[in-house]
Amino acid sequence: MNRDPFTILTLLGTERMTAPPTVPHPVLTEAWAGLDWTARETAALSAMALVAAARGAGAMGVSDSKPEAEPAPVEILPSCSSGAAALLRRMLAGEHAIVLVEWLALAAAHGCRVRFRDLPALLRVVARDQALRIAALPVLGERGVWLARRTDEWRRVLETARVEDGAWETGELSERIAWLRQIRAHDPARAAESLAKAWPGASGEERERFAGVVAEAPTPHDVALLEGEALKDRRREVRLAARASLLRLPEAKFSERARAQVAAMAGAEGMLMMRRLTLRLPETFDAAWKANGIEEKPPAGTGPRAFWARQWIASVPLSAWTSRFDVSAEKLFALNRDDEWRETILLGWIDAAMAAPEKGNAEAFALHLIGLADWPKSAPSPAEVLPRLLTVLDPEACARVLAAVPATEADEGLYFELLFRTGFHLPDVAARRALERCLAAFQAKPYPRLQSNHARELARRLPLATAGEAVRRLAALPELSSPAEELLRAIEFRQQVHQAFTVSLPS
Repeated sequence: MNRDPFTILTLLGTERMTAPPTVPHPVLTEAWAGLDWTARETAALSAMALVAAARGAGAMGVSDSKPEAEPAPVEILPSCSSGAAALLRRMLAGEHAIVLVEWLALAAAHGCRVRFRDLPALLRVVARDQALRIAALPVLGERGVWLARRTDEWRRVLETARVEDGAWETGELSERIAWLRQIRAHDPARAAESLAKAWPGASGEERERFAGVVAEAPTPHDVALLEGEALKDRRREVRLAARASLLRLPEAKFSERARAQVAAMAGAEGMLMMRRLTLRLPETFDAAWKANGIEEKPPAGTGPRAFWARQWIASVPLSAWTSRFDVSAEKLFALNRDDEWRETILLGWIDAAMAAPEKGNAEAFALHLIGLADWPKSAPSPAEVLPRLLTVLDPEACARVLAAVPATEADEGLYFELLFRTGFHLPDVAARRALERCLAAFQAKPYPRLQSNHARELARRLPLATAGEAVRRLAALPELSSPAEELLRAIEFRQQVHQAFTVSLPS
């Protein structure tokens, strides 16, 4: 980014100006000294007029106020080996791209960087994927970071980079995102104060990106902005991010209002084995509910009262229900059996868990959802809900959820979606179990649910020891289907990647 103070002023205006800009050319020194920067807007307009006049008179060229682009800093990390670089180029060209994140992790672990010639192609690929952006940053080297700053599309790679303290006032959006993450880690109060000041003048895209950063790890310092601005934002994505944040902040007024409203609507009746949850739907919409982001108009085909109740239930985490009724998560789910209200309550629970899954009950809820005889029609699909729950679980818990999916043809599609849409590496026992199910699926004819992309994902998930076993098992099959061939090639490629980093030293 061009960090000339006058250029920054002309691009960003005076709102983020922390000091008067230095004179952009010696010919303007005397006139510049006469500007009154206590009246920032007036002084800025006068400064622009002075620069325009100097250029018009030929005393100052158009490019005089713009310093030459700073050269790329000297590299610190050695480059990766030629063998590792050759494999990287194949992935950047689309071959076995699923292994790219593992290549980046191995390069970082071995303390080497991407070769210069491969940086543009890598930046083009990783700019579109957050997980790849995070993995790529440590191996870009000084020149990779230097390049990323010079292209709008590539700047998002820098959102997790270390930045200077002044980046919030003068940086590009990606640098401001990086600053926000950086400061929130050790001074959340300062970060919240800076964000609150910038929020009114931020664009819709900026507000959405800022709200997403807050939702990663909300703190009590964020409550005022979340409740006062973000929860009422024009953008639905901002409102959803605010709700997800507030679900994890029980001290917020949002949580207090939501728990009180749900307590007034939901109860339990009956004794012992006959006990069940009940629900009293609100009769009319209360305008005060908008403070909690409750929408009045339901989607087509949904009754308004059930729609309001679902939103309120979605504003309360499952842990509040287990605490209120003094039951385990499993017993809570068993209480939800009233034919009239069961689905409305379940939909609210699903929405709450999708927004902010809780580690303490995510496994129990996932197992409950897998065991449902009928999936709620208005809910997101199981392939959307269950992977979200698995994001907060450790690999062993994820493996238990996978094992609970019935080994039937009707359920195999869900099994493979769970296996391939979550980012964990399988423990050895679970990996062998998954391999057995996949090998059986490879030999079934026809078998439309297990595709080549599933095979590639399995190759990435398997521990290397199990991967070697998979190669032997596949080689023993009398005939290889297309997905089986894809699995075999992907595993062999993965093994080549690991070998390139273990037998070759960086050059």
